Amino acid sequence: SLDNNIVESKEWANLIIENGSTGLPKGSKQPTRTDEYRAKLSKAAAGKPSKLKGRTYEEIYGVEKAKEMRQKRTESNIVRGPRSKETRLKISLGHIQFHKSIQIPL
Repeated sequence: SLDNNIVESKEWANLIIENGSTGLPKGSKQPTRTDEYRAKLSKAAAGKPSKLKGRTYEEIYGVEKAKEMRQKRTESNIVRGPRSKETRLKISLGHIQFHKSIQIPL
């Protein structure tokens, strides 16, 4: 900002000098989000699907990163091996409890 005289220039919209990390004026702090504000955001987002829903790794991360992530996932599955009967039972019971707790609006 200082090197290019951005605040004084008519070519730029900046009215204050930026600190280079947050865009806020020097010395100011990031505003904290109150519980009320968080609740408002949560309510606004409720019922909306994620922007990532239905997208592939390639669409989200690009071909190279997607290939790397798939490789890591495959390697971790090989190292870990199959789940024991006890672990599968715990997971199954957790799913059953979760689905029983969901209340479908009429």
